[in-house]
Amino acid sequence: MEQIGSHGLLISGVSGVGKSLALVALHRELVRQKIGTWRTDGMSLVMGAESPAFPTAYEYLTHALEQHFPELGSLIGHVTDQTSSTCAGVVLVDDLDVLFQSADGQTADGSNTLIPQLGSALLRLLDELSSCNSRLVVIGTTVSADANVPLVAKRTGRFGKILDLVVPTEQSRRDILRRHLVGLPLRSEEEEASTEKSAASLASRLAALTGGYVAKDFVRIFGWTDLLQAQQQVKPSQLRELNVASPGAPADGKLAFAGYAAVQKQLFEFVSWKFHPTAAMSRLGISNASGILLSGPSGCGKTLLVQTLAAQAKVNFVSVKSSELLSKFFGDSEKAVRQLFARARAASPCLLFFDEFDSIAHKRSFGAGDGGSSGGGVYARVLSTFLNEMDGVGSQRVTASSTSHSQGGILVVAATNRKNALDAALVRPGRIDKTIEIGYPTQEDVQDILLLYTRKMPLADDVNIQDLAARPRGSCSFTGADIAAVCKEAAFRALREDIEAKIVRSRHFEAAWDQRAAATPTYMTPLRTKQNPTDV
Repeated sequence: MEQIGSHGLLISGVSGVGKSLALVALHRELVRQKIGTWRTDGMSLVMGAESPAFPTAYEYLTHALEQHFPELGSLIGHVTDQTSSTCAGVVLVDDLDVLFQSADGQTADGSNTLIPQLGSALLRLLDELSSCNSRLVVIGTTVSADANVPLVAKRTGRFGKILDLVVPTEQSRRDILRRHLVGLPLRSEEEEASTEKSAASLASRLAALTGGYVAKDFVRIFGWTDLLQAQQQVKPSQLRELNVASPGAPADGKLAFAGYAAVQKQLFEFVSWKFHPTAAMSRLGISNASGILLSGPSGCGKTLLVQTLAAQAKVNFVSVKSSELLSKFFGDSEKAVRQLFARARAASPCLLFFDEFDSIAHKRSFGAGDGGSSGGGVYARVLSTFLNEMDGVGSQRVTASSTSHSQGGILVVAATNRKNALDAALVRPGRIDKTIEIGYPTQEDVQDILLLYTRKMPLADDVNIQDLAARPRGSCSFTGADIAAVCKEAAFRALREDIEAKIVRSRHFEAAWDQRAAATPTYMTPLRTKQNPTDV
């Protein structure tokens, strides 16, 4: 108790990180040292407090404690400033935050009158323990001390100390995996017919691919071939509430991006330098990019390109639609931004992608009203929070001597088709360092995209992809999404012509192409004649 300086200790961490296991290990050690202890859980206390044998939750709680700590009985109701007690022991409560939740599952906050009876009874008991100098300590677990435990419960004398169990680092994941893999006959795909790989070797290989995983996640994965398949399906607990793809696994489950070779090369360099810095960068004193902005027309593949790059770089990929961060409740939007960055940092290395970025980062103005982008509007508050978080990302510096992926931090990538609408404070060095224009595809890009979307399509001999890519589009350009729609429409035309059709012919593509060209808005810019990505 002298070490924690309080009668209460909270152990906080995401589900599956090992909080309950820590309580079990602590209970075992306390019993071994013959220290009085009682291990229970929040739901058992809630059910016990509903018993008609006890008029109030406080009477139930004190009765339950007296069963394990008889010395406590003489103190209850007789506490003065001079009272002293030899009552000592440890109460271990799993899921303690349940005591502070109302019937609808919401966490009460504010004054004690808003807290459920059992939670209030526990806080009253902690106050009495402090007054009588008791050496009884209550240790509880919670998924989030900030969100699930009210502020009044975390003041000095109550749960004044919070211990965060962070997501395991690569070294910690390696140790956890080694323990689970010992004794299993595991072989790598390349060595299926040769010697078995040791658990330590497999653990090292998998640890580098599992940023954001906690101990519970590893229980769900097995032999190396099964391991790789399961690793792509098991979402890290740290990112469970987000749209996330694990390292090496694109969010759509396949690599489906073609064209824009120069843009791909440029982006992959930025991603590689961020998460795998070279000795040359350290020698020249070059810092990593903290943010990249992709600007270009809708449908040109900005989102898919970032997914592909994250898979190639073998880092976690988190995709967020910026509009989803906005809430009608005061302060919730800013809180969502802070929690998003906190989760991404805990699951590093992580590529954090914001789609529709202009919806939360547009220019600030004056007199826009409380809901607008004025100084006091919700958009301005969200943007201010985002700027603060980006400053934290920009302050991260990774050197070539870093050996762990977990040290790679996060890279923010944002996409917009309204670059001029973004606030100037965001698109500057130190925050969004690089701006890359992704325009309409060139004829060469169109050919690559056509090859991608027809690779599994049975084509007739009269289909010439090169000629199709050079086919006129009228007064407008096609995006990658338009080309995908052309291929899909061509296949449907073949089916409408003959339900038993087994191939798609050139006339189907030509008709679909002309139909799409007629439907595409005429204000689209002309087709680019050469590939020249702009790096601002």
